[in-house]
Amino acid sequence: MKLPDIPTASALVLLCLPVSAIAIDGRTGSLWNARVGARNMFADRIASNIGDIVTVVIEERAAISSKKESNVDKSSSVNDGITRFFYSPAVYPALTMGGELPALGWGANREFSGGGSITDQQRVDSHISVVVIDRLPNGVLVVEGLRRVVLANEINYAVLRGQIRPDDISPDNMVSSSRIADAEVEFVAEGSLTEAQREGWLNRIYDYLSPF
Repeated sequence: MKLPDIPTASALVLLCLPVSAIAIDGRTGSLWNARVGARNMFADRIASNIGDIVTVVIEERAAISSKKESNVDKSSSVNDGITRFFYSPAVYPALTMGGELPALGWGANREFSGGGSITDQQRVDSHISVVVIDRLPNGVLVVEGLRRVVLANEINYAVLRGQIRPDDISPDNMVSSSRIADAEVEFVAEGSLTEAQREGWLNRIYDYLSPF
């Protein structure tokens, strides 16, 4: 077999270089997107990107107790009289009251006693799924979610907003509400039962205007 001479071999190498470059460039168009978080196919799938869903376990406890008492007892009295004023009562009896100069005397007494106490205990246990709406530069996830439940013509809304650290999300993609920063948890009810517990508008106006 006759081998090609050196000039011919050099020409073949130069012709192959563009083909290799084209092949390399073709491989750079990978389906892998670096902007999407890396996930191991065998790892637990937890929320980490915008649009992901995470379940929040709401366990809120609140207890308020306050008591205040006020007592006010104030009394005062004045007993004053004029014994001499430019003239003697005996000299000008017509200018006096039976020979006596004017006198002033009065007394006042004020008592007030008041008190009040407040005791309030609240407990909320619920689950709500929220959506990641933003991811901060430090990796913290901003979440928001709304849950609407209709039961016996009573509508209940649960709204939750806050910030979650990915490290606080459990392997089963759940996080406690106590781990949410800047949490806003709101429960709103609408319906006949809620309206029945509300005081009438006329009584509310009377309570507002009443000075007693």
